[in-house]
Amino acid sequence: MENNASEKTPQKKNVASSKSKPPQKSRNRGIAGANPAQDEKEESKPKSHPLTVAVKNGHLKYAGHPVIIGHFKGDGIVSAESVMNFLLDNKLSERESVGLYPGSIGTNLVVLPDEQNAPGAIIVGLGGPENLTPFLLSRSIELGCLEYLLRIGDEDSFNRQGIGISTLLVGSGYANLSLSNSINAILEGIVNANNKTQSLGTGMPWIAEVEFMELYRDKALNAFYILDKVERDNNVYNIRLARPVKEVEGKRTFLPIEDGREWWKRITASVQNHPNTGQDYLHYSASSGRARIEVRSLFIDPTTLEALLVDSNKQHSWDRELAKTVFELLVPNDFKIAFRDQQNILLILDKSTAWYPWELLHYDRKIGLPICVSTGMIRQLSTSDDRRKIMPVNENKALIIGDPILSSDAGIAQLPGAEQEAREVEKLLKKNDFAATLQARKSFKEIITRLYDEYKVIHIASHGVTDYGPEKKSGILLSDNVVLTAAEIDQISTTPELVFVNCCHLGEVAPSKEKYFRDKYRLAANIGTQFIENGVKAVVVAGWAVDDAAARLFAQEFYSRMLNGEHFGEAVKEARAACYHKYPHTNTWGAYQCYGDPFYKLIKKRKGKNANTPYVMDKEILIDLENFINDTRFAKTRNSKLVERLKTITQKIGESGLRNVRITELEAKAYAEIEEFETAIEKYRSLFEENEAAYSVKAIEQWCNLRGHHLVGQKKKKAEKGLLREIDAIIEELQHLLGLGRTPERYSLLGSAYKRKAIIVNNPAGKRAAIEKMADSYRDGFLLNNEGLHQKRIYQLINWIVAEKILDDETRMKKAEASLAQPVEDFLDGLLSEFNAGSADKKEFWDLIEVVNVNQCKLLFNRETTKQNAIVEEVKRVYRRAWKVGGSYKFKNSDLAQMEFMKDAVASVAQSPKELARSIDKLIQFFQMEDPQ
Repeated sequence: MENNASEKTPQKKNVASSKSKPPQKSRNRGIAGANPAQDEKEESKPKSHPLTVAVKNGHLKYAGHPVIIGHFKGDGIVSAESVMNFLLDNKLSERESVGLYPGSIGTNLVVLPDEQNAPGAIIVGLGGPENLTPFLLSRSIELGCLEYLLRIGDEDSFNRQGIGISTLLVGSGYANLSLSNSINAILEGIVNANNKTQSLGTGMPWIAEVEFMELYRDKALNAFYILDKVERDNNVYNIRLARPVKEVEGKRTFLPIEDGREWWKRITASVQNHPNTGQDYLHYSASSGRARIEVRSLFIDPTTLEALLVDSNKQHSWDRELAKTVFELLVPNDFKIAFRDQQNILLILDKSTAWYPWELLHYDRKIGLPICVSTGMIRQLSTSDDRRKIMPVNENKALIIGDPILSSDAGIAQLPGAEQEAREVEKLLKKNDFAATLQARKSFKEIITRLYDEYKVIHIASHGVTDYGPEKKSGILLSDNVVLTAAEIDQISTTPELVFVNCCHLGEVAPSKEKYFRDKYRLAANIGTQFIENGVKAVVVAGWAVDDAAARLFAQEFYSRMLNGEHFGEAVKEARAACYHKYPHTNTWGAYQCYGDPFYKLIKKRKGKNANTPYVMDKEILIDLENFINDTRFAKTRNSKLVERLKTITQKIGESGLRNVRITELEAKAYAEIEEFETAIEKYRSLFEENEAAYSVKAIEQWCNLRGHHLVGQKKKKAEKGLLREIDAIIEELQHLLGLGRTPERYSLLGSAYKRKAIIVNNPAGKRAAIEKMADSYRDGFLLNNEGLHQKRIYQLINWIVAEKILDDETRMKKAEASLAQPVEDFLDGLLSEFNAGSADKKEFWDLIEVVNVNQCKLLFNRETTKQNAIVEEVKRVYRRAWKVGGSYKFKNSDLAQMEFMKDAVASVAQSPKELARSIDKLIQFFQMEDPQ
């Protein structure tokens, strides 16, 4: 995007960060937030400045001010933060990549707005999601706002008035932080920041406006209701709520579906040494849900337990008797009820208890599903050896290793099942837009050179060995003599989010090598704990030899659910269940030791129905269609994925038996949005044939408009006479609609129909007659109920003036000037001056397109080459800016069609000079570009 101003002023000037402390003392200021007693004193002061608070529902790019965005420690730049990073030309990821990015409570990064319509950002550290509280959120918001206010106070352009700030609903949904908690904490932080800056002197800025930004309509409405209550109570924050919720482009509708965030009972198990006897024992503690911790000790003979575990490791089927025995020995009596009651279990284990096969435990010898199949069971590692510096990977990249090459005389067979598993995982990841690097049947050199790149996901399917070779190495076998051990894993400098290790496939092994393939449960614990210590958020590792088919099913089910945005705990539970029900003769379902946060998500998206899940109520269909229509408005190209997505919705509608008039009308609109005109027209036609005529008049208007649009595309395929007959029929139908009631929109549709007729007709006289009718229709639409011309109606105005200028009729032009009360060109210049002097809030695509359209029209008034070139460059400059804000291929096609009409009309009717034709051609070429940057 061209922007001369940004070239003169380096963008880096707009970036500031605070890594570990609040703003420091400057020459003219005290230290903000350094004295707790002073803090309390200042926060008790009357609130001198009321806050004007608003809720805006739509895309982040339409925020009116710099946006407060929270960032959890160790997270990548994802979701709304990723969108803001794009809007700020990757300024956030630049800082993050060099380790200068917020994470802990109190750290922040301020990026001021630039001149390209990016709103700016205030990134505040949130610490860990499990530890976030309203107080900590408020504190981090306060320090971020202080940094922002101090930065603004240093700007030469600061005019000593209250300023605005936008914010996401930071922290809501994490660590039991409700939406109300989040909103109140944000307001408290902003108010505290205001009080502290005002205590520094009257010349300091303060926040006067707060704009809550939310993409989803349901959440935006909930936020509005909460703020309404805060305003009515009005005993803390002194806010004035702007009404109603402001809707902008990009808003989405969400059908709430239970997301499975159930409570998980935490049970800690560790091996400790008794200080008096020196005997090792099992120490247990558990959260009881009654604000206390239950503690138990278990003194059992470890050799008995060891023997049972070794015996279970030799079996490939589930032994209920053994599972019951180990359960009775391993679990304290008081804790057994948690397993029997099928509560979700979060096991906090040390390195000694991590190798126990907790997943195989069961409380009954004869009946019931295994515990980890009927309920959630996830492990976490209690360790002090975790990596202090986490280097997360932001890109969706994956490494898949499957069945490394072994020599034929190694005495160890290749694993076809491991290779097949790797290839299937690769397909799943690629289908979900991951850049997947597959290393199947590759040499260890090829694998090891890939291992140390940056990956968000690592999947390994191979042999695992213990005490292998002369050096007695344990790990993943990459070749006859190369073992990937915990030491090599520790050297991976970046930190994946998800690691899946299946190093226990069944395979033929020479008798001399069998000893290396025993004790795989210890190997699993060794590999799994090393990845956890490296900071990986979720690890799945097999603890013993697994059945190939069952292992593939587990992997498919697990990845499918994780890639659909489900929580880690739920994905593991469902994968285990699928594996058990299809392959109950194996114990593969219990082989996987799964470490991590049960609420971790690989894909950060709200949980809804799978794309292939059947519809059960019409509201689901309406929401899917509405969201589809909103999504298409930002599509830069007409891609096949959008078409396939809509066809899937249509197929599911047919299968559901839920079709009604509202659904068909919205479905027709959806096909029109992606310019599938023939299908859209047919959908509208079937709509009007419904016995229940519950469709809107808008549907009739759109049907007429679509048919006219489609006819222009048929000009080279059909005879002129037939096309004119069809366009005249459309014009007649629109005139009937005007008979029902005159509106600016219906006059515009009639004007568009005449414009299309002018394109279809070939003789100049016919074109002129159609353009005259076009001018009359757009004029009537512009002037209708528009006394004083207070309603701009740019679309009707510009098309009217373009038509009049092409007609070049002095009498008609004088009437136009009389209607505008001034020369037409002066009126157009006034519109441009008004826009340039207007509010910075004019950031929506169509606001900027108004400037483009006015300048397109001005081309017809300027015959000098220099002026025409200047107008062409201005159109390109503003359009590039608009394209970044919210352009789409459909909007661009609309401007292309306008320029093609002007080219055809000026050549046939106006017979304008070649210079004008060349200028129009330049803009046609510009709008034909796929990415006009």
